[in-house]
Amino acid sequence: MKTPSKSIKQAGLTVLASLLIVSLAIPMLPANTVQASDTISSTRPFEESTPPPTGDQAWGTGMLEKALKREQKFNENLTGILEKADKAVTRLEGAIDTGKEEKRDVSALENALVELTGQIGAARIAHDQAASLLAHPAGFDKAGAVTDRQLALETVREIHQIQQNARQQICDSIKDAINAMRDYRQDNLAE
Repeated sequence: MKTPSKSIKQAGLTVLASLLIVSLAIPMLPANTVQASDTISSTRPFEESTPPPTGDQAWGTGMLEKALKREQKFNENLTGILEKADKAVTRLEGAIDTGKEEKRDVSALENALVELTGQIGAARIAHDQAASLLAHPAGFDKAGAVTDRQLALETVREIHQIQQNARQQICDSIKDAINAMRDYRQDNLAE
C-alpha cells in the first residue's frame, strides 16, 4: 500500500485548517436578518422591524450566563498561566545561579526576575479576587442562572476586567523574562 505523497498530506492539512477557521468564524457572524419594508423610499430602502439592542440592552440573560461560564473558564486558564510563570521564575533563578557561578553579568536577568515575581504576586491577588467573585457571582443563582440582569452584567464586566488586566500583566512579564534570557544567552554564547 502506497503512502500519500507530501503534497496530498499538505492539501489535506490545508483543507482541515480551512474548515477549522470557517467553523470558528461562523459563530461570529451576526444572527440578525434584514427585512425589506413594504414601501421603499429613496433615503432608506431597507428598514429593520426593530432596532438592534445597544449598550446594556444587548446583554440578554442567555448571553450573561454564557459570559459567566467563559469567565469561569478564563479563571482556570489564568491558573495555568500562573503555573507557567512559576516555572519561568525557576528557570530564571537557575540561569542567574549558573551565570553567577561563571562570573557573568546577570543584572538583566535579576531585573526580569524582580519584575516577574512582582507581577505574579499582583496577578495572584487579582486571580483570587476574581475566583471569589466567581464563587458567589452577584446577579446569578447557584446554578449560574441570571436573577438580576443589571447586577449580573456589572458582575461579569468586573470579573472580566480584573482577569484581563491580570493576564496582560503576567503575560507581558513572562515575555520580558523570556527576552532577557534570550539576550543573556546570545551575549554569552558569543564569548
